[in-house]
Amino acid sequence: MYSILRGEELDESVEEASPNEFRSTGRSREVAYNERVLIETFDFIIIEEAHRSIYNEWKQVLDYFDAFLIGLTATPDKRTFGFFNRNVVSEYTYERAVADGRRGERALRRVRHRNRNHQEWGNGKGG
Repeated sequence: MYSILRGEELDESVEEASPNEFRSTGRSREVAYNERVLIETFDFIIIEEAHRSIYNEWKQVLDYFDAFLIGLTATPDKRTFGFFNRNVVSEYTYERAVADGRRGERALRRVRHRNRNHQEWGNGKGG
């Protein structure tokens, strides 16, 4: 949708980026009104992986449309809650998932790993 509103192809690597993972070095190119895509096109927009998809180029797309926004995420952060004004319809906590038998207890395990240069890290011992 971003590329349609911009009238140009989108670099797919932009879709994988979120402010949790990098610091922006510049301002995104803004979308402009496109008479072929009316702002009233959608009644609501479902945002998968909302903790990643409400920033950068995609935020401009969300702002373009006059629609209700429904965000889905398993890992919200403060910015995600802020974007949706803490309007949480359903919350399924880790603790509840454990109590329901859907998740196991958390455990920290250290593993040995070799990187591309065959350098090892980790001691391979649990805990």
